[in-house]
Amino acid sequence: MNRFIMADASACIGCRTCEVACVVSHQEQQNSAAVTTADFVPRIRVIKEDSFTTATVCHQCEDAPCANVCPVQA
Repeated sequence: MNRFIMADASACIGCRTCEVACVVSHQEQQNSAAVTTADFVPRIRVIKEDSFTTATVCHQCEDAPCANVCPVQA
């Protein structure tokens, strides 16, 4: 179990690609086109505030898809 996934708030652009990767990686088909709004329950959450954007993560994936897809490596 990976307990050290950290998001860099100064680098995060709030694109939510990590949320999509999380949902797709934990569904049976692993197909983003098959995800419905009812099925969209990511284990990571992007928080956008006036002064910063960051992600809170579940820390349970060994090779975390959310971290691997980040376009800015936040």
